[in-house]
Amino acid sequence: SAVPKPNHIIDINNMNDKIKKEELESSLEALFSQFGHVVDIVALKAVNMRGQDFVIFKELASPTNAFRQLQGFPFYGKRMKIQILLQYLKSVALLLKKYKGKKKAKTVELSATTSHKKPDQETPNAANTQGN
Repeated sequence: SAVPKPNHIIDINNMNDKIKKEELESSLEALFSQFGHVVDIVALKAVNMRGQDFVIFKELASPTNAFRQLQGFPFYGKRMKIQILLQYLKSVALLLKKYKGKKKAKTVELSATTSHKKPDQETPNAANTQGN
């Protein structure tokens, strides 16, 4: 099957909505971090968004690799349906801001390649990701 155009964000559907948000986010981070630095994970618990989660990667190649490897992957008894968002839509940015309001907004710059930024341009969270 054709792999979509790369983007930093993947949208995961068909998730088990009975799993607690904190557990789901940490499990997703553990699973997806093997494909690159995970900037953020958003597990939505709003009724109309249940079972839909977003994983935001720093590097552009990471979502494509995750898409290839984890499409249909059994996760808490359900098979993940993964989509790579075609562009970073303003609505997604607002959605992430709304649901992550409890956390301080992250300002990690997403890179178009795996390592064109100097360490002093990155946030402390991203600085330790060189050499993955």
